[in-house]
Amino acid sequence: QDGATIIPVPTPAHPTLQAALDALGGAGVVEITDNGRYEETLTVSVADNAGIELRAANGRNPHLALTGPLTVNGGEGSRFSINGCLLSGDLLTVPDTGTNNLSQLEIVHCTWVPGRTLDADGNPLTPAAVSISVALANVSVSIERAITGALRMVPESRLALFDSIVDATDAEAVAFSGLDDNSPGATLSATASTVIGKIHAREFDTVNNCILLARLSAADTWNAPVWTERKQTGCVRFSFLPFNAIVPRRYRCQPDSADSARRLSPRFTSLNFGQAAYGQLSQLTAEAIWRGADDESEMGAFHHLYAPQRDRNLRIRLREYLRVGLEAGLFYET
Repeated sequence: QDGATIIPVPTPAHPTLQAALDALGGAGVVEITDNGRYEETLTVSVADNAGIELRAANGRNPHLALTGPLTVNGGEGSRFSINGCLLSGDLLTVPDTGTNNLSQLEIVHCTWVPGRTLDADGNPLTPAAVSISVALANVSVSIERAITGALRMVPESRLALFDSIVDATDAEAVAFSGLDDNSPGATLSATASTVIGKIHAREFDTVNNCILLARLSAADTWNAPVWTERKQTGCVRFSFLPFNAIVPRRYRCQPDSADSARRLSPRFTSLNFGQAAYGQLSQLTAEAIWRGADDESEMGAFHHLYAPQRDRNLRIRLREYLRVGLEAGLFYET
């Protein structure tokens, strides 16, 4: 934020994040200058037509081990953003207090541990736990280049995902819905993102180059694993989603038939958060998914790496320049 007040943390004057947030007076930037662990319960109050940013300094990745909810309140036209942090322990909540008028919430380059915290074996302590809960209408939420757990939002709000992973820790868990885990959530738009878990949205705006990995359990009461209330508007393009999803019109999506639905599914190197290959498509994934985006890159959160194009170009160059009698192969590190 150009010209904004910037308060560094930690300093003798502001040893905690809450002290720095309080000192802003409703507008400015709190910049974390180390890789420390901050165990706090935070409350943010943004002034009218102003913004507060909680961010890591360049080259830093602090850990916010929340001991209670991170509660965000704001005046008319207000915005709160969090950038470059690792978060665990609890959720971010935007409550409907009657006086809260927050307008925008931005999550950029952050990791919100799916399941909130991991045990000694790397498994989530609270599977399917909610990372972000928005109970306030007319809030626009943007999540970019981030990892989060499940999301809950009232249908009168909006959510935009970019190059992100939303992980409910199981395809049968609820990744996105209204506050009660059953009613529809916000209007959703998503670009090059991976969602692990079921989705119930008010409507889709545009879902493009995404992987929506969801399925119903044996005793499930949902109509479909991916489900929008309004199907007359929006579209889903170049994406993988369950064949029985109830969504607006599809274009070049997979699977494209009941027969292919039985044999076509994304395969991941790992879906265990914390592992190096978390969220990465396996080389055993079908070409229709691995090269299924609108530019022939892969669907999902790693679309921006253009791995299929790099793979193909390298193979072409190897054949062109390899000496007679030699053979070459490609071996992925993860």
